[in-house]
Amino acid sequence: MGGLATHVAKIARLRHPTPAVPPEARPVIEDMGRTAPVRATETQLALRHVDAERAEELVAADTVMDEMHRRLFTVT
Repeated sequence: MGGLATHVAKIARLRHPTPAVPPEARPVIEDMGRTAPVRATETQLALRHVDAERAEELVAADTVMDEMHRRLFTVT
């Protein structure tokens, strides 16, 4: 996640002042931006508590992010 954050920051700096995300992709990126921190927190909790049930739920929930990723490719 740190590598991704670095990459995003570099792209944003290169494109400044023009937005790096085209208008048609913004809704998908915004959805991903709201979903990712929730998934990261859930992952942290599953690992911290060695919770297999919670980990299984994460696998199922990952399909939501996969779908957003497909939407992003469709848009771009």
